[in-house]
Order: sequence, then C-alpha cells, then structure tokens
Amino acid sequence: MDVSLLVSSLSLITSVTAIVATYFINRKVDSENTKRKEFNELAEPIVEYLEQMEIYWRSDGHYVFSPMFWDERVNKIKRRLTPRQAKKFTTLVKNFDEAFSVASSNRDTKSCAILVKCSEKLRYFLKVR
Repeated sequence: MDVSLLVSSLSLITSVTAIVATYFINRKVDSENTKRKEFNELAEPIVEYLEQMEIYWRSDGHYVFSPMFWDERVNKIKRRLTPRQAKKFTTLVKNFDEAFSVASSNRDTKSCAILVKCSEKLRYFLKVR
C-alpha cells in the first residue's frame, strides 16, 4: 500500500513538473521564433536587392549601379545579432560598399567580379534563418 501511494505521488509530481517545464520551453521557442521572423523581415529586402543586382553585375557590358539606402536596416539588423556577428556584418557591409564604389566608378568586368563576390558573402550571411 505504501509503495502504490509513493508511485502515485511521484507520478503526480512528475506530471506537474512536466507541465511547468513545457510552458517555459514553449515561451523560449516562441521568443526565438519571433526574433528569427523579425530578422528575416529586415534581411529579406537586402537579399532581394543583392540578388537582383548580381544579375546585372554578372552580365557583360550592362552594368547597373542603383544604390540601396540601407543604413536604417543595417542598424536594426545589428541589434538582433551577437557582438561577434555584428562585427562580421559591419565588415561585410563595409567591404561591399567599397567594392560598390570602385565598380560604379570603373564599370569594368574585373571590378564587378569583386563586387559580386562581396555581394555573395553578404547574402550568405543574411540567409533566411
């Protein structure tokens, strides 16, 4: 009789603990999903711009350089990254901006190839999470 009482008490404690643990796990997962969705909403327009411009930059003789005004988005994205990721992201954006200015002034295949490489690295970093 004592063993059955002990087993039933343990099962009750286990089920209550499982319910509480499930609640906190779901809150954590929901928070991470919300952060991921916010990041994707900010990164998607930048990725679309880079994909569209890469098509032009890879074509021979047809170089289009329309700048993207993304300072606000860059700052918002940085706030959603870890310090290490933010530093890497800043470096990628800086490299892209430098390659963009060189390619837009030179307008040759070699400069555009460098710009495409910088764009690919930036797109890979901003891939949908």
